[in-house]
Amino acid sequence: MVRTFDENKIMKALKNILIVLILLNSKYLLAQSGWYTQNSGMNNDLNSIYFTCLNVGWAVGDNNTVLHTADGGANWVEQNAGATGDLHSVFFIDLNTGWIVGEGGTVKKTTNSGVNWFALTSGVTFDLYSVMFTDINRGYIVGDSRLRMRTTDGGNNWEVQVQTMPGTLYSVFFPYSGTSFTGYAVGGGMQLSIILKTINAGANWTLIPCAINKNLYGVSFPDMHQGWAVGDTGTIIKSTNGGLNWAFQNSGTNSKLSSVDFKNTNEGWVVGDGGKILQTTDGGLTWKLQVSSITNNLNSVFFATTLYGWAAGSYGTILHTTTGGVTSFKKVNTEIPTEYLLKQNYPNPFNPTTTIIFDIPKASNVKLTIYDILGKEVAVLVNENLNAGSYTVDWDGTHNVSGVYFYSIVVKDSYGETENFVAVKKMLLLK
Repeated sequence: MVRTFDENKIMKALKNILIVLILLNSKYLLAQSGWYTQNSGMNNDLNSIYFTCLNVGWAVGDNNTVLHTADGGANWVEQNAGATGDLHSVFFIDLNTGWIVGEGGTVKKTTNSGVNWFALTSGVTFDLYSVMFTDINRGYIVGDSRLRMRTTDGGNNWEVQVQTMPGTLYSVFFPYSGTSFTGYAVGGGMQLSIILKTINAGANWTLIPCAINKNLYGVSFPDMHQGWAVGDTGTIIKSTNGGLNWAFQNSGTNSKLSSVDFKNTNEGWVVGDGGKILQTTDGGLTWKLQVSSITNNLNSVFFATTLYGWAAGSYGTILHTTTGGVTSFKKVNTEIPTEYLLKQNYPNPFNPTTTIIFDIPKASNVKLTIYDILGKEVAVLVNENLNAGSYTVDWDGTHNVSGVYFYSIVVKDSYGETENFVAVKKMLLLK
């Protein structure tokens, strides 16, 4: 017997099911405003991520984990570094040459993009937490016991400096601009911050006095004068005179902050525990919390440009953004709508971007979500309190397969409690 199907009835049924799912789960759905998850294929914690361009990158983590991508993170492939224990940091000076460091003095190097890794003799058994090179020969490593190491021959030989004072250095950074002889290392011990500076390529390091009773885990200097460091309990500090003095900035969080990356003196990102991602566009005068879509701890952030960035963390988490972590939506006029409305996207069908318009007649908490045909959440385009008005938001389906998608809006009162409006519409991505 041949069965016939009414497409309109099927689509209506799918929409009804989706609305029920949204109503049941609206309190628990995780947002991805500007960030989306990439599949690392791993459950091990990832501690460091680095890209040499928009496509080629590496991530390292616990249990000797080394991952490589050649397509911007769409696919991650495990590499065999032949090490044991946890790996804490990765750095590449070009597409072929890179280094990884980790537990027990582990230092590995590759000259063929990680196809093969070979061990370098570090001469130490301390845990190593951060590695950076300023050219193919000159590099630096920091770790336990305030350890500093430097090389001038690509890592074949290392000069080691160790202090008996308690404390660990977690991050080393040399500004990309200006002389490569000036660098910084930060850390902590006994809940006291450690900030070191060198002006002679690591031959000597000066301890910079600071009244900051927090461990510091990341440091970034986009030029020779302005820099930021981050640490425990939401700590963000800034220097405007080459690290000689530091001032607190308001992060708006008490979470541990583990990594910071500035692309210029205005635009920077910080990541930390609980999936926290913070962004500034004004040099840290204000920090805005970006929605990360996860609650796993984030240990490392890296931006190749001011738009393309990645973050890595616990349980194999890798996040990616192509918009600087920001979702583009705007108010289109000053008139106050008289009713709630979710309009049909345009163009439709589309490839790869489309525009969605929605109206809210009063200040509300708005969540606009994209789902695939199976009801799986793909992206959250809006998730915040908005004033009354008509808004547009664009969705870029570049990283999604062709097919039917649904977009839904859930409007609640400004406290995010009472639901005032729910609607779902269908759209078609054709590539």
